[in-house]
Amino acid sequence: MAAWWAGPALVGLGAGFGRRVFCQEAPKVEMICLPGEKEPDFNWAMFWKFIRPQLLAVAASIVFAFGAAMLNVHIPLLLGQMVNVVAKHMRVGDYLRLVREPALRLLTLYGLQGALTFGYILLLSWIGERVAGSMRKQLFSSFLREEVAFFDANQTGHLVNRLTADIQEFKSSFKLVISQGLRSLTQTVGCFVSLYLISPKLTGLLVVVMPFLVGIGTFLGTSLRRLSRKAQEQ
Repeated sequence: MAAWWAGPALVGLGAGFGRRVFCQEAPKVEMICLPGEKEPDFNWAMFWKFIRPQLLAVAASIVFAFGAAMLNVHIPLLLGQMVNVVAKHMRVGDYLRLVREPALRLLTLYGLQGALTFGYILLLSWIGERVAGSMRKQLFSSFLREEVAFFDANQTGHLVNRLTADIQEFKSSFKLVISQGLRSLTQTVGCFVSLYLISPKLTGLLVVVMPFLVGIGTFLGTSLRRLSRKAQEQ
């Protein structure tokens, strides 16, 4: 059973996951043959069914992620101010007194950022465990309702892989997408604002170069996904 439909199939657990067979002939089993490498549509309704009980924790983790990202934008600016104070007053001898305030502010920001980062990572890990547990229970229940012909048409290793590796991959991807996605979005906006305030010319140059960087990243991401599918099939 090819791995390219494992993720979308997991979110269709309640809609007859077990009856999707990859072009295998078996009696009394509904066959859905998908051409080439085309992936099935993602079932957002089923995904929302699993996420809805954890909605409050998801909202809290999003707030923590945004807070950590915003603090991360201010840290380099404050670090630059502290370096300027040290470089300007080092020869005078009173730079320790002048640098104390920005240094305390910098340590405070680092502490708050660490606390917020710990908070949203902890929440996302907890949410992922709960969602993965619900997925495993519903998937195992769907296996128990299947006919004997279904188990004749599908290898045991493939079915066990759905219960273990695929759900584990979803859990890891869920945490990564929300945490890294939110941080990247907030940091990108904050960095553009900070760069524009510091140097409008540098900001304009970055706007010109950024599309090329995004294109290269998209190409590399597509290649890595293709390699990941091949590795999963092996």
